[in-house]
Amino acid sequence: MNKQLIAVIGGSFNPVHNGHIAIGEAVNQALQVDKILFIPSYIHPDKGRAHGASPCNRIRMLQLAIKDHPGWEVSDIEYNREETSYTVHTMERLSKIYDNAQLYFVCGADIMYTIHTWRDPYRLFQLCKFAVVQRPGYTTESFLKQVDYVRDQYNGRIDIIECDQVDVSSSDIRYRLCNRLPVEGMLPSLVMEYIEENGLYNICPGDES
Repeated sequence: MNKQLIAVIGGSFNPVHNGHIAIGEAVNQALQVDKILFIPSYIHPDKGRAHGASPCNRIRMLQLAIKDHPGWEVSDIEYNREETSYTVHTMERLSKIYDNAQLYFVCGADIMYTIHTWRDPYRLFQLCKFAVVQRPGYTTESFLKQVDYVRDQYNGRIDIIECDQVDVSSSDIRYRLCNRLPVEGMLPSLVMEYIEENGLYNICPGDES
């Protein structure tokens, strides 16, 4: 039996935006995966408690954003842990849930320079392949040397996927929303409707009182 191919895309998704969707589409096209799991973190290791939408709201926005993409799913595996989210812990759990699958961890190119600071990178590379998303034209010789170094250091399996990434970030969207600035083209339409209906991101940091 052939192994099921599953790509894992994690993050705060606070909120999910068109850049996340573009990455999913690029991964799907490059790897021909059977499933893409979007996993919102309960507490991101580098960000602490996410400012803005609750985990429940972020999960719902993800569900709306991917509803027209067959094989794309939202997992609450990190939200249910209610503790700091480390990728190696998540991949450990997923490897047990999908015991006949090849897991791909989708990440940005910058991770190739910081993976040594992550929790148990040796174990992480045992659990999954890495799908490194890079902008077209940025796959330079120096970058490829760094990827080869990481491969050698951790016996890692790494694929490079070029993606025309949308120049947008969740933090910029939050800033724009709380300051009543336009966000056209940054968010899936159903996500924007959900944000408006639920009054999300309408208070700027420092204005809570």
